[in-house]
Amino acid sequence: MKGLILAVLAVAALPASSGEPSGTALEEAVARRHSGDSAGARRVLEAAVEAGDGTAEVRAELGSVLLDLDEPGLAERHLAWALENEPGADTAFNLAIARYRLKNWEDAWKACSLCLKWSGKGSRLQERAAEIGVAIAARLDERERRLQVYAEVAKWAAETEGGKAAAKELK
Repeated sequence: MKGLILAVLAVAALPASSGEPSGTALEEAVARRHSGDSAGARRVLEAAVEAGDGTAEVRAELGSVLLDLDEPGLAERHLAWALENEPGADTAFNLAIARYRLKNWEDAWKACSLCLKWSGKGSRLQERAAEIGVAIAARLDERERRLQVYAEVAKWAAETEGGKAAAKELK
């Protein structure tokens, strides 16, 4: 389990964009990010938000870029807004990462549980969410709450490594 928890610490944010951006600012930001210029992507996306073009997709991408730049507090703000306005598994996953990095375990679990429920069965996203769910559970102080989280991970992602690790913790 220790290896699983250490792997979660290195988890990278998922790109919020599906690869087919909806606007020119988003297209430019995605291109910059893919070329390794996360700081440039941030500038483009922040300018779009300031100009009033802060769609959920733009805000989700900005949150993801901010995670790349190790700014989980700012990322959380944008990702929470994006999730509220256009719910999606990728956004929930990235919000869980932001809250995990902020050591906000309960809120990280809330976002992670949404991702587990919304992601496709057996998908890579579900695997990653299960791993984060197990890492979150391990950090919860109350034993009963920890077991509840393990049970939820095992329920929603039983076939993943994280789901199997959660089931093992329940025995």
